[in-house]
Order: sequence, then structure tokens, then C-alpha cells
Amino acid sequence: MACICCSTTWQFRRLKCSFCLNENKEDLGYLNIENYNDISAYVCDKCRRYIKTLKIKDEESIYFNQKYIIDYLTTGDIDIAAIQNKYIQESILGTRYTDPNDKNFEKYLQKL
Repeated sequence: MACICCSTTWQFRRLKCSFCLNENKEDLGYLNIENYNDISAYVCDKCRRYIKTLKIKDEESIYFNQKYIIDYLTTGDIDIAAIQNKYIQESILGTRYTDPNDKNFEKYLQKL
């Protein structure tokens, strides 16, 4: 994974929600949009969060460059599709989510 704000990179298991750490394959999926071959959104049905992902080649992985930021910012169609499916995007740092029965969960959904 890589942070688009500070360029920090770290290893993270692909089949795991980066927000609630859910590993149940039935709850995890992805959204793809036509004409965006290298960018998709990984989604979690348990916490209703999503994170955009960018496919990069191994030789590019050590260089975090402006192209990634441009790709991230110009793929609003993926964000729209995620929001239409009631997913929420927010930073994985400081995530407040605990579980679907959390009394504050409705407050998170109001962001939509």
C-alpha cells in the first residue's frame, strides 16, 4: 500500500479490509469501471468502506510519482459508483469504525 498524501509505502495483505481488518472473502469485493483498466476500488461489505487501488509494475513500485496522484484524482467515476453502492471512503488512519452494530454507524453513513 502507499499513502497518496505522504508517499509512505507498506506491505498489506490483499484479501483483507484495510479499515476493519475483515478477512471474510464473502464480504470483500471490488468495483471496476469501464475504461479504467489499472484502477479499481476494493470494497468491504462489513464496514462499507472502500479504497482505490492502482495496478503498478514491479519496476515502478519503488517510485511514487505524480502520475499516481493524477490517476487517483481523475477517477471520480469509481468514487461515484462506490457512493451509489453505499460505500464510504475515508483515510485508513484514524478510522473510527468498530462494528455494524455501533450506535454511531448511522453517523458515518450520513456522509453519503
